[in-house]
Amino acid sequence: MCDAVETVIVAETTDHEQSRGRSARNPTPSSKAQDNQQADVEIIAATKKPTKNTKRTTPAGGEDGLDTSRKSSKYGDALLEIMQRLMEQVVELKRESKEQQASIQELQHQHQGSQQQSQAAV
Repeated sequence: MCDAVETVIVAETTDHEQSRGRSARNPTPSSKAQDNQQADVEIIAATKKPTKNTKRTTPAGGEDGLDTSRKSSKYGDALLEIMQRLMEQVVELKRESKEQQASIQELQHQHQGSQQQSQAAV
């Protein structure tokens, strides 16, 4: 009988380094990061809506003490004036556009006439 010889190959790993994990201590942000975070907190605090318990820091009439209805009236008047100017500009642009369209049509008629004359001459 034949004796069968079996060969076993064993591969060993030489990586005995421990896997690098995160440090167990809590990281502290740099001073720049802390400044940015503080600025973000201040911005958020400034943009929060006032609550019922918020104390008024300006006079009852608004920032400069003017009645808010007069203030909004001034803004409304300014907006109305701007809108009127825009409407005038739109009317002017429409008028100019009509003039240009009429000029284009006239030039097209002239061009067609000159083409017909040149074809008749040939």
